[in-house]
Amino acid sequence: MKEKLQDIKKYFWSSVILLTLMSLTFIAMPAADYVDEGKVKIFLAAIGAIFWVTLVGGYVLWFMAYRLNKTIIQEKIRLNLFSNRIVSIADGMFIGGAAVLFLAAATKKMEGFLPYIILTILTLSVNLHCMFNGNIYRTITKKTRRKDDEKKDAQ
Repeated sequence: MKEKLQDIKKYFWSSVILLTLMSLTFIAMPAADYVDEGKVKIFLAAIGAIFWVTLVGGYVLWFMAYRLNKTIIQEKIRLNLFSNRIVSIADGMFIGGAAVLFLAAATKKMEGFLPYIILTILTLSVNLHCMFNGNIYRTITKKTRRKDDEKKDAQ
């Protein structure tokens, strides 16, 4: 059980890192304007490769954590907004990003870096909301809290 929890944590946090990197690849795309003519295709191919590797890797690791977690706890998933601090930040980012997207589209100001920044914020916030609002994160934090409580009781 303890080893499964460690594996769940490892898969979960690796997934968080990979999906965060995936979201950040959108910000790197406009940098192709500042790369030498001959290297633009290589630069964009590298960004594309990073995007796909981190996207697939992040979701595969998340699925592996889910499968291990399913053997430990059997809870129904419920949709909660603002359920903890991290989810509140992610939900706020999504609402703010969606508002900026709507205003920029309505005023036809979708140029320059703005669309890339909005896309980064929206994908990052959706991924963070789903990861930190799910049963995997609840299992990790519940087990960690229990361990901390047991240490306090022993002292």
